[in-house]
Amino acid sequence: MDTDTHSFTDNFRLVGSGGASAKGSRPSQQDQFAIVLSDHIPVQISDTLALFAVYDGHGSKRVAQHANRHLKRFLFESPAFQAGRYEDAVREAISKEESSLLESFRNGDHEFAVSGSTVSLAIVNLTKGILVAGNLGDSSILMGQYGRARKLDNLASHKFATYYLAIV
Repeated sequence: MDTDTHSFTDNFRLVGSGGASAKGSRPSQQDQFAIVLSDHIPVQISDTLALFAVYDGHGSKRVAQHANRHLKRFLFESPAFQAGRYEDAVREAISKEESSLLESFRNGDHEFAVSGSTVSLAIVNLTKGILVAGNLGDSSILMGQYGRARKLDNLASHKFATYYLAIV
């Protein structure tokens, strides 16, 4: 995965966060999302962090639910995450999630062979002003600032990028 890096040095404050989902025209909701703020990260880290993720289920909700449940744990347990190497941590967590899904399939859960999920996620280090954003699949990340939103357009599908944020 390629990276794109910009550097700034201001601290940030998360004013609020939220999430919602809508079923749309499908008979059931296949998508999942996660918002994990610093006080709910289960490992000791000195920086203030937040994790945001959206899982777009394809074919059923099972893979999206599995990824939502396990990807966070794999991420937080990663020594790379705890060392602030977020891109490496995300790659490790996704690899472990893929292995976990494959193991479930081998143990007889064949639904994992006919359904799937995309993931778009962002790790924000508010202390250092770092945003690591990435996606696998057809989902994308929007960044909002003062009532405006913009797609992180240089973030191609299946890529992760590190952005260093600045207050403008």
